[in-house]
Amino acid sequence: MENGSWACKSGDLMTKFLEEQMKNMTVLGGRVSLASTLPNSKEAEVDALADAIIESLNA
Repeated sequence: MENGSWACKSGDLMTKFLEEQMKNMTVLGGRVSLASTLPNSKEAEVDALADAIIESLNA
């Protein structure tokens, strides 16, 4: 999940950091980008991310 209001490249920078520095980490699902607040149109993406997290804990 990235905060699009910080910088337009924040998601790319976080992904690069995770891939290079956090070798034993699993990245789940796709990217969810928010800008300040959660609009109704993004609720499904956040729900899908929550489901992916729950599923990974049960694996």
